[in-house]
Amino acid sequence: MPNDSPYFKQFKKKKSPVTETAQKKEGAKSKDLPKKSKQQLMREQKAIVKENVTSIISDRWNEAMQNNGMKIIIHTGGTNSGKTYNAILDLKKKGIVGAYLAPLRLLASEIFDKLNSEDILCSLYTGEEKKIVKDATIRSSTIEMFNFQEEYDVVVIDECQMISDPSRGAAWTHAILKVKTKVLHLIVAPHGVTLLERLLLKLNRNYTIRRYQRISPLKVSETHNPLKKPVEKTIYVVFSRLQVLELKQFFESKNIKVSCLYGNLPPEVKRMQSKRFLEGETQIAVATDCLGMGLNLPADRVVFVEIEKFDGLKVRPINASEVQQIGGRAGRYGLSECGYVSAVNSPALAFIKQKMEEEISDLHKAMIAPELEELEAIPKNLLHEKLSEWKELRSIPKELKDIIEHVYLDEKIELAKMLSVEQQQTLGLSKSYLLCMAPIIRNITEYWRRCAHAICHGQFLPKPNSIKDVKTQNDIVFLESCIKEHELYMWLGLRKPFEFFANDMEGVWGNKYTLIDLLDKALMNFTKMKRRQCVSCGNELPTGFKFKICQSCYDDPIEKGWD
Repeated sequence: MPNDSPYFKQFKKKKSPVTETAQKKEGAKSKDLPKKSKQQLMREQKAIVKENVTSIISDRWNEAMQNNGMKIIIHTGGTNSGKTYNAILDLKKKGIVGAYLAPLRLLASEIFDKLNSEDILCSLYTGEEKKIVKDATIRSSTIEMFNFQEEYDVVVIDECQMISDPSRGAAWTHAILKVKTKVLHLIVAPHGVTLLERLLLKLNRNYTIRRYQRISPLKVSETHNPLKKPVEKTIYVVFSRLQVLELKQFFESKNIKVSCLYGNLPPEVKRMQSKRFLEGETQIAVATDCLGMGLNLPADRVVFVEIEKFDGLKVRPINASEVQQIGGRAGRYGLSECGYVSAVNSPALAFIKQKMEEEISDLHKAMIAPELEELEAIPKNLLHEKLSEWKELRSIPKELKDIIEHVYLDEKIELAKMLSVEQQQTLGLSKSYLLCMAPIIRNITEYWRRCAHAICHGQFLPKPNSIKDVKTQNDIVFLESCIKEHELYMWLGLRKPFEFFANDMEGVWGNKYTLIDLLDKALMNFTKMKRRQCVSCGNELPTGFKFKICQSCYDDPIEKGWD
C-alpha cells in the first residue's frame, strides 16, 4: 500500500494532545533561552577538541605504563666519569640484540667505530646515512632514527638530560615511552636524574641508579691565560663561527697550527679536525659549545675567550650547566693527566670559577611533540593551523601536568606555512608533517622549497648546490650550506614516502664527501684566504671584529657616503 494513501494520511494528520502540549512547552522554553554567541560556540568546540587530544595523549601514557617488565639502570656522573663506558658494556656481550641511541651523528658514529674496532658487529643509522654491516645485531643511531617496532635485549640511551631540550627533548620522552627491551640503560647528567626518576615512577617502572665520580682531576686555574700567550694542547672557547675563524687567523699569524670546531660543521669535518689535534698536527683547537657533547680531545686546558652567547633570542651570560659541560672536556682520561679550566682575563676567570662551583638546578619537565593521531583530531585544514592549535590547546592530561611540557614548535610552524594549500592537499597530512620534520637551517630553506615542489609534481629531487674552489670566508659559509643541502637530499631519500624521488643517492653521497674534504682543507688553509672587509669602504676588518662595517665608517657615516 503506498505511503500517500488515505489510510496513512489519517495517521499523519492525527497528533496526540499530550505530544502537542509538550511541543508547545518546549518551543516556549527555546524562545526564552538566550542564543549562544559565536565566541561561545568556538570555545565549546575548542574544549571538545582539547578533550579529544588530551585523551589520545593519556591513552599513549597508559599503554606505556603496561610495559613495566624491563630492567632499567640509570648511569649518572659528571664529564669524564666513565658512565657511557659502563653503560655500553652490555652491548658487547655475545649474542646480544641491542641499540645505542645518541643525540648527535658524531656520537653515533663514534660508538659505531668503537664497537666494530672490537669485532662487535654494529650498523649505523642516522638521518642522512646508513652503514649496514653484514650479520650485525647491534645498531648505533641518532635517537630520532630509532626503530620502535623492533624488540631488543639491550638499549642504551645517551645524554638523557636532553629530555628537557625545548626543541628536541620529545625524542627522548618518546624513546623511553616506546622502547621494547629487556634491559634499558639511561645515561644522564646529575641534574637530570630527579626528572628521570619522577618519569619512571609515573610509568610504574622500577630502576636502579649507578653513580660515577670523575676519573681524572679537574681544576680551575689560579691565573688567567691571555690570548697573546697561547699554550699548546689548549681548547679556546668562543660562541660563533666568525669568532672561531678569526681566532684561528690570530693564532696562525703566530705560526701555531689550529683545529676548528663549530656547530655548522658536518660531523665528518669535526672528526677530521679533532683527529689533527689528537695526533699533534695542530697545537690548539678553537671551538664553540659544540665541544660540550661527543668530542674526546686530548686537551690539558679549556680556556673561555667569551662568557656570553647568543641563544637564538638574545645575548646572555653562559650558565653553570654550559660552563661545567664545556670545561669538563679538559683532562680527558687516558689523554691528559689533569684538566684545567681558565679564561682570557681575570674578571672572566672569576665568573668561570663561580659557575664551575655553582650547583646546577634539577630539570623539571620532559618534552612532548604532537603525533599524527593528535593532529588528525584537530579540525583544521592546513598543517601550520593544526600545529598552532596543538600548541595553543596545551592538551596535557591533569595527572601529567607536573612532569611534561610541549616542545617548541615555532620553526616547524613557519616551515609548514611555506607549503601551499595545493601542496598540502597533494601530500596529505602525514607526508606534509614528515617533510616539515626535515633538519634544515635557514640558509637552505629555498632548497627545501624546491624539493617539496618536486615531490608534489612527481619529479626527482633537484641536485644540491656545489662549489669547487674556496677562496674567501664567504665561500666557507656557502660550502657549509652546500653540504647541508646534500644532507637534506639524503635525509629525504632515506624516508620511504620520498625515496622514489631521490634517484641519485650514490652520486649525492659521493659529492658530499668531496665537499667535506674541501671544507676540511679550506679550514686548514684559512690564513691564506682573503680577510673580511668593511662593506662600506672595503678596508680589512680587524681580527675578532663582530660587525660588517668598520668603526671609522660607523663613526662618520655621512662622510663615508652610506647614510
